[in-house]
Amino acid sequence: MSLKKPRNDCKNRCTRFRATLYALWILTYKHHGKPPGKSGLFAYFFAFASLIAFDLVLVMAMVIHVLSPMDNLRTIGITFCLMYPGIAVLAPFFGLGGCIFGEAWMLKVQSSMNAACVLLNYPATLAMMWFIGDETPYVAVVIALWLNKIPMSFYGAKVRQHLINPGFVKNQDKFQELTDLQLSVVHKFPKSRILAAEDDEQEEGTSFEGE
Repeated sequence: MSLKKPRNDCKNRCTRFRATLYALWILTYKHHGKPPGKSGLFAYFFAFASLIAFDLVLVMAMVIHVLSPMDNLRTIGITFCLMYPGIAVLAPFFGLGGCIFGEAWMLKVQSSMNAACVLLNYPATLAMMWFIGDETPYVAVVIALWLNKIPMSFYGAKVRQHLINPGFVKNQDKFQELTDLQLSVVHKFPKSRILAAEDDEQEEGTSFEGE
């Protein structure tokens, strides 16, 4: 009866809303998944490397804007670089290092830095840009940095899982071969034997009932 009870009051609606926001957060910026298959492995590597390069170019553009003129360092420089100190600049370099050296822990640190930037640095920077009336192209750069973290989270999770478990693809292929072999043996098994075995079981059951 408790399962059928309607749950439409304010408390339950707030819980569902919070759960929806948390699910969207995990889906967009804290993605987790299994390693990619053998066919799409290099495509994931290429996409992730391209996103890292794009992220690095955008961050360098913002760093140049923060330092030129130096007055920007006291406004958007504080929100972009010092809200969580240095992570907006360090994150793409950790991702670059993870791509070059194949270190899963560097990609994991980069993912945590990206999540922190999305939560605090980028919103605070956009608010400061709106407050001081900053140039529109640099506002677009921050928005592009923000949106770039979504596909980066997806592809980064795939690449990270592959680096953690590089034998996943080979083991998956072996298990698939064993499954196909078992299915082929089952399909080749004569149906007449199965029917005969079922008839024998039915005859044994009727004999016991007669006794």
